[in-house]
Amino acid sequence: MANFHDALNDRHVAFITAPKMYFVATAPLCDAGRIHLSPKRYDSFRVIGPRRVAYADLGGPGAQTLATQRQYASSRAFYANHIVIPPGYATIRLPRIIPDEAAFGGDTQAQAGSVFRKIASALQEAGASEGDVVAMSVYLAAPAPGGNMDFDGMMRAYGRHYGSDEQPNRPVRSTVPVAGLVRPGILVEIEVTAAVPASR
Repeated sequence: MANFHDALNDRHVAFITAPKMYFVATAPLCDAGRIHLSPKRYDSFRVIGPRRVAYADLGGPGAQTLATQRQYASSRAFYANHIVIPPGYATIRLPRIIPDEAAFGGDTQAQAGSVFRKIASALQEAGASEGDVVAMSVYLAAPAPGGNMDFDGMMRAYGRHYGSDEQPNRPVRSTVPVAGLVRPGILVEIEVTAAVPASR
């Protein structure tokens, strides 16, 4: 689970400086993003101050661990503006996933919750997690004929899986209203793409 801090404290500095390791960092292009920092071996990362650090790039096989870079319009944005996947990553594509049959006939929030749980399970089987999802397409049907899709209901379920304290990453996402889905009573179908290091 990730923790965010405004500055480094004495405990952080002690952790960083005690072992012989180096750190690889990637930074976002806007203030709303987060710096991804991966610990490795050797003593090449130095703390300059509570908000200032420096590290040396080390060459050689396996020396660099690049991370997927996500850019958000703000820290509270529910999807990414764009995502950069570094070389050496493999993509995992899940087809459109529908709710469990037990959720058929339920409202959009209940069906979306079922779909997100199935996505999490499928990603785990493929060696990935919800935090690795880089792209998502959501297809929503209106609960009543002639009505509107329940975007808010989908978002309540989405927020429990993406952009939360437990899992802060959010994908590039599109939401599409449709006249109907594969079966009567189904209100939600979602497809996702995840990106993971090929060596994982």
